[in-house]
Amino acid sequence: MNTDRLLGVVIVLALLILGIIGRLFYIQVYSHAEYKVMADRQQIGKEIIKANRGLIYDRNMVVLAYSDPQASFYVSMVQVKRYKKDGKDGDFLMRKIARSYAAVTKKDTMYYLNLMKSGKNRVLLEQVSDTTVLRLKEIKLDGLYCEEQQKRYYPYNNLASHFIGYIDKTVYDGRDGIEKAFESELQGKDGLRYILKDPNGHMISVIDESTVSPQTGNNIVLTIFKRSSKRSLTKAWNNSAENM
Repeated sequence: MNTDRLLGVVIVLALLILGIIGRLFYIQVYSHAEYKVMADRQQIGKEIIKANRGLIYDRNMVVLAYSDPQASFYVSMVQVKRYKKDGKDGDFLMRKIARSYAAVTKKDTMYYLNLMKSGKNRVLLEQVSDTTVLRLKEIKLDGLYCEEQQKRYYPYNNLASHFIGYIDKTVYDGRDGIEKAFESELQGKDGLRYILKDPNGHMISVIDESTVSPQTGNNIVLTIFKRSSKRSLTKAWNNSAENM
C-alpha cells in the first residue's frame, strides 16, 4: 500500500515537472517574440523633439518673430551609480561630470557634485541657449542627457501684435494672426528620440541610432514693414484673410 502511494506521488510530481518544462519551452520558443515586444514596450520610451518654428519677416527682411532653441541638461543618477568601467565606479563618473560642466559654465565643481548627491534624475542646467548648448552636447559621458525646447521671441514687443499673433506656450502652435493663419507652414515637423528605461521606469540612456531629427518650419515674408500704421496693418490682414 505504501509502495502504491509513493508511486502515485512520484507520478504526480513527474507530471508537474513535465508541465513546468513544457510551459517554459512554450514561452521560450513560441511566445518569445510576444514577450520581447511586451518587455521592449516597458523599457523603451518615446520623446518628441520639437521642430524649430519658421521665422516671420517684414518686407524688408526685418525679423518680427523667431524661435530660440534652448536645452536643459540632466543626469540619470541610476545610471551613474551603476557605472563600472576600467576599474572606475560611479563616484569617479560623478567627479568627471562635475569637472566637465564646471569647465564650460565656470561654476565650481562642488556645485555640480552637490546637485548629484540627491535624487534619481537631477537637473544640471535649465533653458540654456547660444554656444553653451553646443559645448555641453560635446560632453559624452554615461548618464547625461538633454531635453530641447523652443522659445518664441517677438523683438518689437507689442508692435503689430494683433497682426502677427502669438503661440500657445504649452503646445507651441499659433493661436492668432499670422502665427495661426500660416501654422502649417511655420510649424515644421517634430523629431523623435527613443529612451531606454530600467524596470522602474527611470531613464538609462538615449538610443541615438534611432533618433529622428526634426525639420525646421518654413519662413514667412510679409508685405508690411516694421513701421506700418495700424490702418495699413488692418488692411493687409483683411487682404491676406481673403486670399486664404
